[in-house]
Amino acid sequence: MLYWEGKRQVFYNKLADFFKEKLINEKDDSDVKKYIDKRKINKDLIDKFKIGYCSEDQNLPNHLSMMKGRLIFPIINEFGDVVAFSGRIPKDRKLLTSDEKHWFHESFPKSHFLYGLNVAWLDILKKNYAFVVEGQTDVTTMHRFGFHNTVGVLGSSLVDEGISKLTRFTNRIITIFDSDKAGRIAAARTSDILKNYKHSYDYIDVNLKNKEINYDPDEYLNKFGSKKLINRVRHYSQMSKQRREELTIKSLDEILRG
Repeated sequence: MLYWEGKRQVFYNKLADFFKEKLINEKDDSDVKKYIDKRKINKDLIDKFKIGYCSEDQNLPNHLSMMKGRLIFPIINEFGDVVAFSGRIPKDRKLLTSDEKHWFHESFPKSHFLYGLNVAWLDILKKNYAFVVEGQTDVTTMHRFGFHNTVGVLGSSLVDEGISKLTRFTNRIITIFDSDKAGRIAAARTSDILKNYKHSYDYIDVNLKNKEINYDPDEYLNKFGSKKLINRVRHYSQMSKQRREELTIKSLDEILRG
């Protein structure tokens, strides 16, 4: 079993490099090149995250055939090894996520991994806090705007296993999930999990809704820029601090009354 896992790891690492070179060498007028230009996925991001492309005519094993014709985002663990792939059809915002029983070891479902941790951990360690977002393109856009301490969840929210990986580097977490209903549900789930987590932490949730328009981090940064996002984070940080102080005062009042 360990030998098979090792062979698969070598194959996935080589396949990710192959997909990346395929994307780099695609013609400028191809659909996938037009798509990444529109999404501002530049050469630095391609190299950093090993983003690639699988052509329609690519010969692949059956369990990987669903990747044909898609922009490829390798899922890389904190040790730098590719453990799975996800793919997006150029022109389509919908992301194809892998079937856990085929793409991940059965005891490690995708929600246990954090997208981008392999390239973000050092910045998280240096800055002593991490941004956590929802999608791969949210992660790449955050990095493009200089927020290199950003990782992304691969499930519906941040779960215990993901938190455990983050707390190796910091106990300060800032979530910036989508501001739509699904994103707010993910933020609420994450908050509940963090409240019951075994270690102490500082946690801030940032909502990007602006003038009744819902934004994700990719959309918000491309429209308003990094300074606006920083100010938004500071605003929610102050709100979070005030709430903690209010809770402390309330608890003290209850003690005094008792």
